[in-house]
Amino acid sequence: MRTRPPTSSGYMELILSTLNKVIKKLLDWLQEENVTEWLMVIDNADDASMFYGGPHRIQNDSKSFARFLPQCPHGRVLITTRDRRLGDRLSQRQATIQITPLSAEKSIALLRSKISEENWSEDDALRLVEYLFSLPLAITQAAAFISENCVTVSEYLETLVNDESELKELLSEHLEDPRRDWNSENSVIRTWKLSFEQISKESPRAADVLSLLAVLDYHGAPRSLLRKEDETETGFRTALGVLQAFSLITATRGQSAICKMHRLVALATQKWLELRGTLQYWQCQGLNILARKFPGPGQQHFREFSNMLALMPHTQLILGYQFSSTDEQLMCAKLLISTALFDLSSARYLQAFKKCERCLRIRESSLPSDHPETLESAQTLGEALLHRGELQAAKTMLQRAIVGREKSLGPLNVDTLESLSDMTITLLELNNLESAERTGWRALEGREQVLGLDHPDYLVSLNIMAILHQLRWDHERALEITERVVRDRENLLGYECPDTLMTLNNLARLKYQMGDFDSASQMLDKVLAGEEMLLAGNGYDIQVSLSNKAAVLAAQERFQDAESILCDVVRMRESALGPSHPSTLFSIEALANVLEKNCSPEAATSLHSRITQNGNGGQWLAEVSALIRAGLLFD
Repeated sequence: MRTRPPTSSGYMELILSTLNKVIKKLLDWLQEENVTEWLMVIDNADDASMFYGGPHRIQNDSKSFARFLPQCPHGRVLITTRDRRLGDRLSQRQATIQITPLSAEKSIALLRSKISEENWSEDDALRLVEYLFSLPLAITQAAAFISENCVTVSEYLETLVNDESELKELLSEHLEDPRRDWNSENSVIRTWKLSFEQISKESPRAADVLSLLAVLDYHGAPRSLLRKEDETETGFRTALGVLQAFSLITATRGQSAICKMHRLVALATQKWLELRGTLQYWQCQGLNILARKFPGPGQQHFREFSNMLALMPHTQLILGYQFSSTDEQLMCAKLLISTALFDLSSARYLQAFKKCERCLRIRESSLPSDHPETLESAQTLGEALLHRGELQAAKTMLQRAIVGREKSLGPLNVDTLESLSDMTITLLELNNLESAERTGWRALEGREQVLGLDHPDYLVSLNIMAILHQLRWDHERALEITERVVRDRENLLGYECPDTLMTLNNLARLKYQMGDFDSASQMLDKVLAGEEMLLAGNGYDIQVSLSNKAAVLAAQERFQDAESILCDVVRMRESALGPSHPSTLFSIEALANVLEKNCSPEAATSLHSRITQNGNGGQWLAEVSALIRAGLLFD
């Protein structure tokens, strides 16, 4: 009678059974009292399933090899692992020895011991070891490359800093080290690749988090970017714990918790993703997540400012990647328009303009000209042009948005009314008050009909009508409407809201025009305190409010204080708009006038010379917008 040969799993069980018996005999022998003292070294114990079982091990071997670790007073077991959690388990929760990065002194000593004197630079060496995270293998690789290729420390450092592809190549190069096991990897990236592969096998979710973080800004990603919307807190924390156990990331705690990694880890992860053919996939994942998380048009409330600010470095990185498919391009356009609006609110007008142009090109090439998203891009580009002071171009672009939206969405659609509102502001800036009044009334009446009297957008239109009356020097009517808008915005939005503050600025300007300098000064102090707390850096609103404060101080003959403030405004506008922009020159002229009144004719003459040099023969004065002249803010 012939017996059936064992199956492959049967062979495996037979082999493991025999191996277990052999290891058991060795374990018993090591633990015998008459055996001399011994030391067992288990190197690279990174696979937890090998010791404690796991999904990749056969069912009958669930106890695995941890039970074979000998325990007796005359023997020692030294275990090395990249996985801190596994080390804690194998040591039975006793204190483990953490191998920390080398100190700066020891790192430099290691580097210097391997480099000739003519290639040495102390300052660059310190920068290099900091850049290499004080990793001995990375330092050894760098020293070997410097010596073998006859380059200096400075030249090697310059290559690392300026070219990420060069850095990946240098850190991937295999350089022999006779002190290490010949079977060991002798490159930083290949060594980390072993950890990545182990994590991918043990915890796919942790590998996903690592992959996503590698295509974002590694300096610090908010947890909200990395955690899935339907993921439990326990599941997410477990994934982070795996990466922290391998010392690949650090994670802070608290409400604004972030995860970050060293640049070398990020580059090594990117290289690993390239080798797996998944780098572009994760770049697209990053794009989709940011486009979904970043507030879009109509959603950017001032309470979300800190959140948007935290996301901006990641959007800048993601928007620098290459996306080819139509869906990816359109998602890119969605993120472009959202971040452009944030740039506008932060006085980064050039960046906003470039993003709006790019967004419009993408949508024009992929969507019909009357598609709502194409018209949205035209609208936002018009806003960017308006903030840059390119008023005729802004008028043309906004007119395109109005015509397209009226045709495709209807005259009372909220988006159509938005375009009408921005066109009104543009006409006010051009001092075309009659046309501004017509479009302003259309927007106001439409918003009253569609949204109601207590909607924030209705108050936007009401504020614009107050500006119109103020430009016409109709002080009584302007005062009545402006005070109403201030009251309604305080009740609806709160005092600490940018929209409330800009209306209060306009009210302060009106009080100044009416000769009530004390009231104007007190109001502007409140405005500036609020803007400093709520708004970014040196934005448009702050520039206007400071200019108004300087005008009030000059009217009170406090010329020294006015001069100090106007110097700040000039610096802000030179930085945001450039030295020859009409708004910058307008501020310089205001400063020169204050200096003349403060008996500083030489300084005033110097400023007038700057205006002549940058002012294109005096044409700049006609290009100063009406609202800049009037010190009024729009929303």
